[in-house]
Formats: sequence, structure tokens, C-alpha cells
Amino acid sequence: MEFTDPPHNYKILTDPSVTLYGNHGQVHQLTIVQKDLICGIQGLPDRLEAVSKLGWVESLEIGSVVYVSLPSTNSPQKATVQYIGDVNGKIGTRFGLKLTKKKKEGSSSTIGGMEYFKCPPGNAAFVTMDKLNK
Repeated sequence: MEFTDPPHNYKILTDPSVTLYGNHGQVHQLTIVQKDLICGIQGLPDRLEAVSKLGWVESLEIGSVVYVSLPSTNSPQKATVQYIGDVNGKIGTRFGLKLTKKKKEGSSSTIGGMEYFKCPPGNAAFVTMDKLNK
């Protein structure tokens, strides 16, 4: 196998940043990883609020315990992170969670025929970072 020199724009390809502009002159430089975490969140106000949680969210890993706010529950629910990454048909990074309490609607860890982690039906949720709390 023969290796060649990287293209002249290699640094741009591997370490780009994105600028997020707020309503009142706020400017946030984001890495591509941070952009992926935020871009699935709907609405600029929620995206800007999520910027304050980036450090904590970036430290999450498989097995981390979090609290998640779901539309179907009245209060945050305890969950364990089982998956972090892209999900078929969704924009941005998603967190696949195993919930401690079964949801009434019954969500599974399979989306579009792809199983992202093992979990009993009704105990899974896929969310963006704005739904997560310590």
C-alpha cells in the first residue's frame, strides 16, 4: 500500500469549526463534534441554551447515567446511555437510552430495521442532547 501526502486543506478537513450566532450578539465557535450534538435540536433558543451543556454532554459515554425529559412523562426519568451517534433518518447526534421505567408508548432500540442496542421494548428512547440532564 502506498501513502501520499495529505491534501493542502487537510487541516480544514480534520479540524473545522462552525460559528453559531445568537439573537443578542452571542457568538460561539463550535467544533464539528459540537455542531453534530447541537444541529438535531429544533430552534435557535434551544440550541443556544444547549451550548452551556456541551462540556458535560461531551464527557458522556456508554454506561453514563443521566436524567431525560420526555414528552410522555411529567418529570425527568433516570436512564443509562447505551448508544451515541447517528440514527437513520435523523439529523445530528442522538443518545440511545435505556430507561429505568417502561414508557406507555413502548419504544424500542430499533429504528428503520437497525438495532442500535439491546433493550426490552418500551424501555428505549433516542433523544438529542437538550433532553439530557445530570
